Amino acid sequence: MLTSEANEAASAEKKKTLSEAHLLGALRKLGYPQLAAECEAVGEAEHGAQAAAKARKRKLKGAASTLSTEELLAEQQRLFAGARERLQAGGGEPPGAAAPKGAPDGGRSSGGPPA
Repeated sequence: MLTSEANEAASAEKKKTLSEAHLLGALRKLGYPQLAAECEAVGEAEHGAQAAAKARKRKLKGAASTLSTEELLAEQQRLFAGARERLQAGGGEPPGAAAPKGAPDGGRSSGGPPA
């Protein structure tokens, strides 16, 4: 029922896609103004959160662009070294390097006799 009303509103505007406004209008037309108001509040909060996330991303991207290529390379190498140290300290393999199913030797055999 809700989508039928929203679809009629979209068709009247010659739109093929239902929008938030179409659904909110349909809720009001069907006699649910309180629910429409609550949905609007949630939508506005979500839009605010998305805008804040975009602003943070822009700020971080802008900060990274102030570094020189050499500084970025040094930072990348520092991060790789830290990851390598953590991996060696754990004594394990990198994530996703688990043995294939059914491989009794952990998938490390080359298929030939042991050396």
